Amino acid sequence: MSVKEKILSNRAHRHGYSSYVLRKDGKSHPFHGHVLVMRAFKGMPDPGLIICHNDSDGSNNQLENLRYDTVKSNSADMIAMGKSMRGERSPSSILTEETVLDIRNRRARGERLNAIAKHYGITASLVGLVARGITWKHLGGSITLERPKVTESQVVAIRYLRSAGASVAHLATTYGISRIYAQKICAGDLWKNASGPITRQSLNWKTNRGAK
Repeated sequence: MSVKEKILSNRAHRHGYSSYVLRKDGKSHPFHGHVLVMRAFKGMPDPGLIICHNDSDGSNNQLENLRYDTVKSNSADMIAMGKSMRGERSPSSILTEETVLDIRNRRARGERLNAIAKHYGITASLVGLVARGITWKHLGGSITLERPKVTESQVVAIRYLRSAGASVAHLATTYGISRIYAQKICAGDLWKNASGPITRQSLNWKTNRGAK
């Protein structure tokens, strides 16, 4: 059975790739142009490899412009050519490079996460990620490694205060930690090697308030 030759028309993909639709047995099968070229001339890729455009132009599907390579290598190409979507270029970014550097510097000077978060209208957890270099890894600034929320001497004090009748809520406010974190300290679930009396009590706040 002969198949009539036909030149396919392409559609532009939102990321700049050319897209084609092949039909077989009445069913449509969409493919990107670079996928069709590489499968036709280079075969299927080895596990862990993707198709990379040497010039980072997703619409240039000349065979000499395509290669199988790693995601890391492809990202390096985009960074080198200024087409990476990381940092401020990302559509989902709510921070600027200037803001990130300021957050890191302020955190390195000892400013509390909540204070920085309030200043920029973001969450304290995001401030922590930025300050520790978990996000915005490509940017410099003063990276602050994770620090204990309290010191060992504070842990001992918290346990003695709790055993003397101080509420978990009061301890949490006093030491700038969450109620759950304070409760775990008192119960010995955290700082297991620290001294001080262990107090185990339910985190059911309504029940605790009504208890005698």
